[in-house]
Amino acid sequence: MKNIISIMFPRFINRYVSKTVSSKYGFTLIEVVVAIAILFILIVPGSILLEYLITNMNNSQKIIAIELAQQEMERTLLYSLFESETEYLVKNGTRWQISRTIRIDGRLASIEISVFKEKNSDKKDPLVSLQTLRPLSE
Repeated sequence: MKNIISIMFPRFINRYVSKTVSSKYGFTLIEVVVAIAILFILIVPGSILLEYLITNMNNSQKIIAIELAQQEMERTLLYSLFESETEYLVKNGTRWQISRTIRIDGRLASIEISVFKEKNSDKKDPLVSLQTLRPLSE
């Protein structure tokens, strides 16, 4: 590379390249530290922003699931729907599974409302689960 440049630009080689090429073989410590600092300044805020966006998305899905569970619990108590049932509902472009489980023990009904995202409905852990006990009327 030095030979090609020296043929094409002999004055340039004599003044600049011969001094810098022969005396410089790599990066200095200051250049490496500055590069690391610049990467750190760019990567840390980016990772914090990404974590915030992911957390915000998960929280908004949990809020929707809580709202759906509360609505189903109110409907169950209002209309005395003491039968187990599973429904599917689409809200904000997401398909949800709402499961109502009723266990009757004597004169007491245990009501559990579980909400799953449809993709996660195979899992045993719901996104939200509400439970209450109600006495059965005679």
